[in-house]
Amino acid sequence: MSLNSDKRVDRVVWDGGLSVGILMADQDHQRIMDLINRVLDGMLGGQSEVGLSGLLDDLIGFAREHFRREEELMRTHDYPELQSHREMHRFLEKKVSGYKTAFLAGEAEVGLAAELMKDWIVLHIQGVDKRYTRYLNARGVV
Repeated sequence: MSLNSDKRVDRVVWDGGLSVGILMADQDHQRIMDLINRVLDGMLGGQSEVGLSGLLDDLIGFAREHFRREEELMRTHDYPELQSHREMHRFLEKKVSGYKTAFLAGEAEVGLAAELMKDWIVLHIQGVDKRYTRYLNARGVV
């Protein structure tokens, strides 16, 4: 993963270091990165509150879909850390939704949620998600 300085906004850029070795997860992670960049572009481009809210909804919605797919894959293959992984997902969902609520109330900037998602891309994927790679690959998941 790399962050490129682009007009004062760091963009998330996919690289092989982010791969968890499971096609579905890698494709979802790339889509999440694209959605994060759209939020950043909206901020930079002076997008309206309504427009930014919609972009953030897209990001949150897709992340939730990804979490459910990932958790189902883990459940199907009896991944031993499923419960703790699920709890991390719920925590992240609440955190980002809280930022969105604060943003709509005029109490926070949407950039905080985008920064949280950028941090998640790095910390969650490279740390926690990579832990399931060997386990799932050994069960034929690629």
